[in-house]
Amino acid sequence: MKYSYSFKFLWLGQSLANLADAFYMIAIVTFIYGITDSAAISALIPVIRIVAKFISNFFSPLLTERYRLLPLLIASQGSQTLLLIMFIFSILQWKEEHFLIWIVWLFIILLAFFDGWSNPARNSLVPRLVKKEQLVKANGLLSTSDQTVLLIGWAFGGLLVDLTGSQTVLVLTAICFMISTVSLFWIHDPNNTRKPSEKRSHMEIMKEGWHLLFSHSLLKRVAMIDFLDYTASSVWIGAITLTYVDKVLHEPHSWWGLLNSGYFLGTMIAGVLVIRYSKYIEKKLISTLFLMSFVAILLKLIFGFVTIPIVSLIAIFLLGFPYQAKGIAKKTMYQLHTSFDTMPKVFSAQYALCLVAYGSSCYLMGWVADHFSVQWVYVIAALATAGSTVVSYSLKKAQAKSIPFHSQQA
Repeated sequence: MKYSYSFKFLWLGQSLANLADAFYMIAIVTFIYGITDSAAISALIPVIRIVAKFISNFFSPLLTERYRLLPLLIASQGSQTLLLIMFIFSILQWKEEHFLIWIVWLFIILLAFFDGWSNPARNSLVPRLVKKEQLVKANGLLSTSDQTVLLIGWAFGGLLVDLTGSQTVLVLTAICFMISTVSLFWIHDPNNTRKPSEKRSHMEIMKEGWHLLFSHSLLKRVAMIDFLDYTASSVWIGAITLTYVDKVLHEPHSWWGLLNSGYFLGTMIAGVLVIRYSKYIEKKLISTLFLMSFVAILLKLIFGFVTIPIVSLIAIFLLGFPYQAKGIAKKTMYQLHTSFDTMPKVFSAQYALCLVAYGSSCYLMGWVADHFSVQWVYVIAALATAGSTVVSYSLKKAQAKSIPFHSQQA
């Protein structure tokens, strides 16, 4: 089954953008730590990025209401490319560390803000560029590429920073973003016409995606699953995994890298299997969600309470399978049950909801790990996943009342 050239260029562009993001995070954390010599200040970077992306997502419906998706995606990545170039020149220009740190924080916020609407735009473009029967396979391909690129980026990014320095890696990041942006100009969106709409207030436009997400009998359940899954996923942040390696496994910190690599490898293999059996999964989206949620509960409990390192490595490798399969199934359900016009707004609301769940639960999980045994963190994660399993079971009844948008074919 062949994909359109437009989808291939989207695939190429987003893979390069994800590689650039991995390089950027390693370089910027190293740079901040080098200036401040503070792990606590460096740890603020993901928090600041989450807040900036949430604000961006909150206002992105105003942009999708006025502009077409492809120009928005080009503007998002083009702006990040220009900001990175300006960032590099600023680092070279300003030598006073006290002033430079504020310049760095400003660029971190701006880059995250312009990145905020790229994810909803990409997810909304996919069903326009592939046929309906290719949707699961296309989502699987993009998701697998994301995990592969992130694994490569995090594996080699640290090595490149050690060998060449953070500034050189930032230059490489800007080059990746530049090529990614250029590749988007080769995409043809067959549904690029915009219907004239009645004049509405800004608040009505911003609330539309949220209203659609929570008024639709099926989508509100998928959104609830997303919220619980992202709450549970915060257990994989670096601080908690490092504590687990130290307090539970009693292994050196190198095992943190092994566990991360094991997880990414599991998601990559799972993505290949999803692509291979996409026709079957397309017919069994709800069953896939339910079964994979149940498997994830068992694996999280095994990971949290078994103190044998090799068993933990196997468990986190296998956890990549339910995470990948569930993510692809959920994304496909959003795309199948949303119209082209409203899809960007629904994905903006969904992404903002996930950011809130992840950001708030990071603090909760960190507090639990500090005040109780770190193993309780994985119990909470398993309970959150159990909640998503219960909601998954109710999806079949909701699906019977929801008619997919069969016109979602390019």
